[in-house]
Amino acid sequence: MDRVDEERRAGLVAVRQRVDDVQDVMAGAPGGGRPGGGARAGHGRAVDDGGRRGAGRPRVRGRGLWQAGGTVGGEDAGMAVAALEQEEIADRLHELPGWTLDGDRLARSYRLGSHFAATAMVVHIAQVQEELGHHAELTLGYNTVSLTVNTHSIGGAVTALDFRLAHRVEELAPVHGAH
Repeated sequence: MDRVDEERRAGLVAVRQRVDDVQDVMAGAPGGGRPGGGARAGHGRAVDDGGRRGAGRPRVRGRGLWQAGGTVGGEDAGMAVAALEQEEIADRLHELPGWTLDGDRLARSYRLGSHFAATAMVVHIAQVQEELGHHAELTLGYNTVSLTVNTHSIGGAVTALDFRLAHRVEELAPVHGAH
């Protein structure tokens, strides 16, 4: 094996270890490291790890799909969503320092201590999104994470679902050292 192959292998081992470390950190975070902090009755199904590393950890894959008719899957299956009025959006934004209304989307950027910390936060946000069945636009920079969110199923308006996701992201951000 040549030097380049050894470096690639060492890099992959380091990345796999970091993913395990991130999962351990997230397991202690609000909401846990798995969607829903573990399986909730009727909200997901177990995923077979196929013997891969970490196979002893229970994992759940949420249903998380938008359904026709303005309802949401995941944690709030069957919940109708409605656009919030501008006044209500402004009131709710007071509860979320750092969040703004950017056109028709809630927006927030975070600065972290390293690229790995930013990447770990993106993975954690992705797990929360799967749990909620609601997904933001995420942008990963060197040591930054930016996200914007609105509700596509009702024409791109801001809804209570967007604020729920924003609150969950705010809960997990300190675990990653984000500010």
